[in-house]
Amino acid sequence: MKLNAAQIEKVEEVFACEAVPEDSSVLPRLTEAFGEHTYFLSQEGLNIVAVDETAENQSAKIITLASWADDRSSLIVHDPKVGPEIADLGSTKPAT
Repeated sequence: MKLNAAQIEKVEEVFACEAVPEDSSVLPRLTEAFGEHTYFLSQEGLNIVAVDETAENQSAKIITLASWADDRSSLIVHDPKVGPEIADLGSTKPAT
């Protein structure tokens, strides 16, 4: 899922990662491969956020889709790995 600016900031702060910019040349390939998401790069690799929209506090989990190769210049795609939870991501409604 696509996150709003406040949610992106929270994920970056809590998870020590960086969002892939919307104008990145790699974004169309990521979207084609994995769907419409906000993507993050971290020490672990390429990640997305899965939001539990049924929870009152909008909790979310980090999902790692690909891990860094040994030389850290490329990513190796693997089965999704569920990572840490972010307790209160905030509203999933777009920021206005």
